[in-house]
Amino acid sequence: MKRTLVALIVVALATMASVASAQHDPTIDPGVRAGVVELLGSFEVEPTQKDWDKIGPGAADVLVEIAADPRQQPTMRSRAVSSLVHVESDQHELLQNLLANTDTPVIVRRKAMNVLAIKHPEAAIVALEPFVNSDQPRLRESAIRALGLVARPEARVLLQERLKVEPRKYLKDEIKVSLDRIDAAAP
Repeated sequence: MKRTLVALIVVALATMASVASAQHDPTIDPGVRAGVVELLGSFEVEPTQKDWDKIGPGAADVLVEIAADPRQQPTMRSRAVSSLVHVESDQHELLQNLLANTDTPVIVRRKAMNVLAIKHPEAAIVALEPFVNSDQPRLRESAIRALGLVARPEARVLLQERLKVEPRKYLKDEIKVSLDRIDAAAP
């Protein structure tokens, strides 16, 4: 128990140091930045819409900055990406860039898939298509799940095509769950 607590403290301090050392937009209020860093550093709790609303509209700029910064720790970047669903920002291009860049950590790319599916469903279908057929099962799984969030016939077609050739049982099951989700959302 004590080791776990010490490990969590070390990770939190390293995360905050990573964020603090990065280049920042000087026009962003330092109080807003501190609030964002604090929320992202609370690993035991996922920030909610209310949390982001309390910080205000400047939170979006800080989240985009952290998500795009390859010097940030992958966990911090992935939490920033996930949190983009709660804020209004011009994030479409960022999400597509995160997906396209093979140097982006897998965890960040996986989160980008979900946010793209939720915030930009039409663009998600095109962006996720290559990942549905990826040779990396983790990316393939994330693309399958993200497409399940896109209640459109095109997403259904991609998933049905993948189901025919998917060799892994757990991914076949994920495809079926995603297809059911799409069917449930259909008018």
